[in-house]
Amino acid sequence: MSTALHRAVVALLLCTQAGIAQAQTLQQALAAAPTLTCAQSVSGTTVGGTNVLSGGTSPERIYRIVVTATTARPIVIDTCTGSFDTYLRLYNSAGTTQIAANDDHRGGCGSSGGLLSHLTWTPPAGAGTYYLSVEGYAANAGSYTLTMACGTPTTPSLAAALAAAPTLSCGQSTAGNTVGGT
Repeated sequence: MSTALHRAVVALLLCTQAGIAQAQTLQQALAAAPTLTCAQSVSGTTVGGTNVLSGGTSPERIYRIVVTATTARPIVIDTCTGSFDTYLRLYNSAGTTQIAANDDHRGGCGSSGGLLSHLTWTPPAGAGTYYLSVEGYAANAGSYTLTMACGTPTTPSLAAALAAAPTLSCGQSTAGNTVGGT
């Protein structure tokens, strides 16, 4: 065997072994993930966590979300009472494809700090298992309170707002105010 071929074979074996180890680490992390349920809040910290889902530089904590055919939709997940710049990422059942994410809440957490995370997600019909990563933006780490609510959107959808809007005809006038509006 030539030296170049030998090096190529050794490199291939090392890459394969590293890939297997990474897959086992992901599988172990998903198997150990605690389940997050509707109307539940959990406190935790990303300090000392690993990073196997997103592959970023910030440590993460992973949670399992089991959706059944009767789970109320949409699902709202947030860290609105966290103490650092959080990032939420939602993954498919294998933990390999990111399907939703939120970094800065953009108003979803009300007047609390803009660096917290708020994710509203409507899972497809039927049942399934998903994985949620709580991590910090960039290399941030810290304490958080993670809350999951089902079937209680924090802002109405555009379709719901349009369906509830009164009909106006040309030449017609109406009075109203925006107090309590969305």
